Amino acid sequence: MDKHRLMHQIFAANREMVDRGITFINEADEEEFVSYRQLYERSLCLLHDLRHYGVQAGHELLLQIQDNRLFLEVFWACILGRIIAVPVTVATNDETKLKVCKVWGKLSTPHFMGSEATMKGMASFAEEQPEFAPSVDAIKSRFIDIASLKGESSADLMEAEPDDIAFIQFSSGSTGDPKGVVLTHSNVMANVAAMQKIWHIEAGERVLSWMPLTHDMGLIAMHLLHAFTQSSQFIMRTKLFILNPLLWIEKANKHRVNRLYSPNFGYKYFLAFYDSEHDYGWDLSGLSCLCNGAEPISTEISERFMEQLAKYNLPQTAMRPAYGLAEGTVGVCFTPQNEPFKYVAVDRRFLRIGETVRLLKRGEAGSLLYVDVGGPIESCEIMIADEHGSPLPMSTVGYIFIKGPSVTRGYYNEPEAAERQADEWLNTADIGFMLNGRLIVVGRAKDILFVNGQNVFSHDIERVAEEVDGVELWNVAACGTGGTTADTEEACLFLLYRGKNLEAFCELASRVKQHIHRKMGLFIDHVIPVKSIPKTTSGKIQRYKLGEQYTSGQFDSIIHDMETIKTKQAAFENTEQMLLRLCQDLLGRELGVHDHFNESGGNSLILTQLSDELEKWHGFSVSVPDLYKYPTIAKLTAFIDRGGSLSLPSVGMDEAYFNKEGSQGVSAFEAELDSETCRVLQAIADEAKTDLKHVLLSGFLYLLKLASGEGMIHVQVAADENQFRSLTIDFAGVDSLETLMVLAATKLEARSGNGDGVESVYAAKDLDRIQQSEELRILPLFVIHADGSSTQGQWLEVFDLVIELAEYDEQVEVLCGFNSRKLKEHKIKELFTQYMLLLADIVENSDKVSV
Repeated sequence: MDKHRLMHQIFAANREMVDRGITFINEADEEEFVSYRQLYERSLCLLHDLRHYGVQAGHELLLQIQDNRLFLEVFWACILGRIIAVPVTVATNDETKLKVCKVWGKLSTPHFMGSEATMKGMASFAEEQPEFAPSVDAIKSRFIDIASLKGESSADLMEAEPDDIAFIQFSSGSTGDPKGVVLTHSNVMANVAAMQKIWHIEAGERVLSWMPLTHDMGLIAMHLLHAFTQSSQFIMRTKLFILNPLLWIEKANKHRVNRLYSPNFGYKYFLAFYDSEHDYGWDLSGLSCLCNGAEPISTEISERFMEQLAKYNLPQTAMRPAYGLAEGTVGVCFTPQNEPFKYVAVDRRFLRIGETVRLLKRGEAGSLLYVDVGGPIESCEIMIADEHGSPLPMSTVGYIFIKGPSVTRGYYNEPEAAERQADEWLNTADIGFMLNGRLIVVGRAKDILFVNGQNVFSHDIERVAEEVDGVELWNVAACGTGGTTADTEEACLFLLYRGKNLEAFCELASRVKQHIHRKMGLFIDHVIPVKSIPKTTSGKIQRYKLGEQYTSGQFDSIIHDMETIKTKQAAFENTEQMLLRLCQDLLGRELGVHDHFNESGGNSLILTQLSDELEKWHGFSVSVPDLYKYPTIAKLTAFIDRGGSLSLPSVGMDEAYFNKEGSQGVSAFEAELDSETCRVLQAIADEAKTDLKHVLLSGFLYLLKLASGEGMIHVQVAADENQFRSLTIDFAGVDSLETLMVLAATKLEARSGNGDGVESVYAAKDLDRIQQSEELRILPLFVIHADGSSTQGQWLEVFDLVIELAEYDEQVEVLCGFNSRKLKEHKIKELFTQYMLLLADIVENSDKVSV
């Protein structure tokens, strides 16, 4: 048989090896070497014991074994006897005990192996949670105590078939409904062979990992891969690494290790204990590969790790980002050996499914860094597609689909659970894009927050929050919870806080909010102290649990107490006092409320600092141009007390619309809708139970959709010269003119009704607060007047494109004004002509209009 098809054939080449095997690092000064020959022989003896206890080929054995050596011996006994191994993290708390019960319920003919202490813990859990008593009783009846294993007689190996199940991986996700990934012999062997090939792993290499063997990185990427390649393995107890992460690299230096395996957490955790001023005397010149995967990879952490250890001769090409998941056995995409560490900077605003990414320079405003994890390995294909499995072009964000010899055939005893297409593609539920044939992983679909029109990933918020002094590393959780409307979320950040002084936490929360807003442009709705951050058995944050607690109201009381504290604190200092204090600190002199900043030493550098301080410590968004516009404390106080700068949503347009040279400033066109046209349009409105203005507004909205290519259109709507309001239309749910009219009318009426959405209604006096739209984007306004008057002059001081309706004598005059400093006259004329033709087309086809 092909040696790459059956796991037990690994031992066909290894079983006589006495000089290579596994060194178990149990304590800093306690190591135990087991040769591959000893492992093989001991596993056959334990297979004899398993058969004595009634465990037959095809039965499942749920492994609850803490000791790494015994775990591998029993695991291989299962493989050699065609027993389906089911490794699960040892149950030491209610969460892990619940998971054991849930996993047990998914198995067909299970047996349970663990210690007497573990079994007693399960019994106690059943007493406290009676609904699980039947499961625990069943476990007791098929319990095998590890202390009873004798290993005195050897059993014969039982030949497997390539499609036989080798073992089941229950990932570290939800304990409430764990899913077991089915891995066959051919899955595993295809995957390890492909990993060996892309990384050119040679026999005799020396490798080290601290990952638990119940994790796929520890069991497959480390142990099975390097048993296959006949490497010398060093497996450190996970608890030992947690107690002393420096020992990880100390052992790598001692044993002249060539490869390390760790998720991003391990590199970050090591750096938290590493002293850059201390000379450890290491020589890491032989360390050619640092496998980094299994969770989001930080560019900054990876670079810092490499930079800090460069003085110990660590090769600067050693960092090897990888992407994988249990459903792909373990490895999907790997960066090739001896290739420099790579990343990309992308615009955070263009990361929705189906959007083309926009590349930026590192450090550029709005940029996010994502690590390049290489291309697919030989045993797995990847495809970027939408939620329906339709392929998307290069550089387009979508779901990551996989297929190939190392991809699971499904979940154990749950054939309906795998999200497969007809052609065998499996949706990983991860999001990413391809760039030059390489995969860039953006995040998990379930970890996206939709806040203020932005897509933000939880781990990005957590990473930025950890930069603030006082925030504990790895004890931050960000999640989105239901907002005030169905299509919005509130961004909540949970911080582990061990103190009892809530006022001190409020100060920390304020600094965290300001830092995130400054770095990410994101407003966090609530920063909440918690006594613990829920995590999976492998250390991944269970954000959904905190979200559920928030939604159920468990944090309402503490949020109320924090709001009370902030209100009391704000009462002691008004805006003017705060500005006087800040300006005095920055200028080094007292300043009167009517003194001009520039005349008082406030140069551009000082004003930039003032802008930063206002945002950093007080949450006020005041730009440097604002400070030139309101150049005294009195004027700036009035501006801030009115709310500061106002950022309105804009519409992106093709570059062809924009005027690089500029011209006189404001231009306008006009046209007229005669009485017959108005009559037909009014009839269309009457049938939809709306108004003529909603027909004309809908035409403008649809025009912007066509011109911009965006599915979400934002306009401001003014009914008179005194106020205007925001209107956002998502065309994903629009299939006809009538739907569009009713949606626009409903949103406008709701916003002007019982106060719903009041934050999006603005007074004309707020025009001076509005920020200019970004490059290649416009601020459009739709104005409706019933009296035939025109107010274009005041609107065009701020808005880039204004469509104004003036009704008189059963006719409607349509005015189109625009900012010709920014927009090309002939392009806007084309756009306006298209608008009028669109209205004429609606009239002509009034019986069959669709969008």
